[in-house]
Amino acid sequence: MKPLNASVTHFNRLNGPRHGVIVVIDVLRATTVIVFALANGAREIIPVSGPEAARRLAGMIDGALLGGEQHNRKIPGFDFGNSPHEYDARVLGKTVIMRTTNGTRVLEALSGGNPIWCGAFANASAIARGLCRPDIAAVKFVCAGQVDEFSLEDFVCAGAIVDAVSVLRQTLCDDEALAARELFRGHRSTLAALVRLGNHAKQLEKAGLGADVADSTVLDCYNVLPKLENGRITASPLD
Repeated sequence: MKPLNASVTHFNRLNGPRHGVIVVIDVLRATTVIVFALANGAREIIPVSGPEAARRLAGMIDGALLGGEQHNRKIPGFDFGNSPHEYDARVLGKTVIMRTTNGTRVLEALSGGNPIWCGAFANASAIARGLCRPDIAAVKFVCAGQVDEFSLEDFVCAGAIVDAVSVLRQTLCDDEALAARELFRGHRSTLAALVRLGNHAKQLEKAGLGADVADSTVLDCYNVLPKLENGRITASPLD
């Protein structure tokens, strides 16, 4: 098997030709919620950029649920907020239409091009196993960030996945992927404490959502590989 070329970037710096798989990471909290929802049986998740678009789409899909946040709070009239633990058995067999400030905006913007996967600490090893397919030669980890700014948690999560995949196949990293991997390796046993140093985590803690930080920093709690195709995210089988 040829080496996998791995690179890490922020969404705002994603330009020029794209090659291989793109793994979108928004640890706090969109991609973590996506993993939880699919692991608990959601049929599909449709990311949208605004609340009104979500409501319009929900009116067109029988039994669809609305989830997401605005300014870190549940959107009025939505079924769920943006806390991972909310996406429990109630989502079984359901379409979830999801709007968040950062993650769903990035996913919607990237839809229709390269293969798009959703990564989080919760499914780091599942993403790594998916990247071991011999036909995948390159992966770019796209950190959603917070309102167009760098986020510590997304960067170190990219490092967790790079670390996991490098155990399974030879991986050639750019300097950002190397830095992310080394940051993860140095804080593997204290991930929650590291993430809580970041500004986004501090904002969630201040808003009384500290449990979400804890839920979002547990490694490999689900064996789920979410893939975005034709505007819909579903759980792809792992070989």
